[in-house]
Amino acid sequence: PSLDVRAAQPGLNIVTYHSTPDRLIYRDWEKFTAYAEYEGLDGAVAEHRVRGLPETDFSETYIRCAKALIQAGPVTAQDRDRATGMPLELVALENPYAGAPSEALGVQLLWRGEPLGGVQIAIFQDSGGGQVRRTRLRTDENGTATIPLAGGGRFLLNAVKLLPADPSSGDEWQSHWASLTFAIMAGSE
Repeated sequence: PSLDVRAAQPGLNIVTYHSTPDRLIYRDWEKFTAYAEYEGLDGAVAEHRVRGLPETDFSETYIRCAKALIQAGPVTAQDRDRATGMPLELVALENPYAGAPSEALGVQLLWRGEPLGGVQIAIFQDSGGGQVRRTRLRTDENGTATIPLAGGGRFLLNAVKLLPADPSSGDEWQSHWASLTFAIMAGSE
């Protein structure tokens, strides 16, 4: 979804989008295994087999938990990100817009309000010039990770939690996708 609004007041604006479930059907096994590898869903392929699930024509419902941080006007001490109550959520531990561009940003991944450790965070960084760089790291036991910001630009952080679906849903899997976006432009303070 896209959004085009003017900030009503200065400060750190937190924009969230929590979607309703949508369904994806896997017609072939390779798509699922590639997805599990790309998103760092360790153990998903083995669990799929242990559960005796089909390798073709199976489904996953997914729910998006997206957040954007947008600073309007000068930064004050009150301008901080916070948990908004989405099931899977990335929270910036500092304001990425505060002061001179930092070399790193602490984030915490929450699942139902509790820290979620051992989960991959993919970092997409667009520093301009038409190239987007993707790096990956994992949250520690406290659900925290340090995101490198060298070079500035536009950032999209992404994390996925994959769970067995409720049997009554008719789906084999359910996933939640957390994202956090912000921009740090060179020379901005």
